[in-house]
Amino acid sequence: MFIPFKEPWRNGYIENFNKRFNELLWQSKRFKDLKELRVESKKFRDKHNNYQKYKKDNFSQQYCKGYTRRLLPEGFTFDPSEELPITRGRIHFVRLVDEKGYITILNEELYINKALSFEYVWAILNTSKQELSVYYQAAFEAPKQLIRTESYKLREPVKNRIPIKQFC
Repeated sequence: MFIPFKEPWRNGYIENFNKRFNELLWQSKRFKDLKELRVESKKFRDKHNNYQKYKKDNFSQQYCKGYTRRLLPEGFTFDPSEELPITRGRIHFVRLVDEKGYITILNEELYINKALSFEYVWAILNTSKQELSVYYQAAFEAPKQLIRTESYKLREPVKNRIPIKQFC
């Protein structure tokens, strides 16, 4: 495997690809012949490369420079020994769908769709409605598709938001 001169960090990408290829394709599938192996390998490589391009385009240093830092107000304190309540609002999760079609949200497995294996989905837990909605977006330009919405009962009561002034 060729690694460009003065770019040793690329070995991590290669090792990541090899690990994913081994676990997600080579060991998990039986191939009828060499032709099928080549077809499936190309699909896997293209999917992997598109994901890497997406990461580069959307999460590079230049992309992140547009964000401003938000600082907590002067005098803000928080005691980690005190439990914070669940408050009204939304909690967002980005999850990779596993090879069986499942994601994990708050230590609970949720079946999404096996056809979405190795794709990312966006799940939104609405704490007021106690409802979980899962979305998929095939490409950056594509519209988000609602995959499912279901009841998601929380194990503790949901309270009104706590004003930040209470921590100052």
